[in-house]
Amino acid sequence: MKREIMKKKYEEYERKLRDYDYEGEGRGNKRVLLVLVVVFIVVVLLRLPQPP
Repeated sequence: MKREIMKKKYEEYERKLRDYDYEGEGRGNKRVLLVLVVVFIVVVLLRLPQPP
């Protein structure tokens, strides 16, 4: 259940990044976008409640 939610959020975020990249602005910012994705994943993982 939690993994599905996380996957949906990640796919949504990935889509936003792809749209941004298509505009041409993101071409020089690949590294920045990569860092944003990593930070986003870490934040999501930390926000998930720990399994009992």
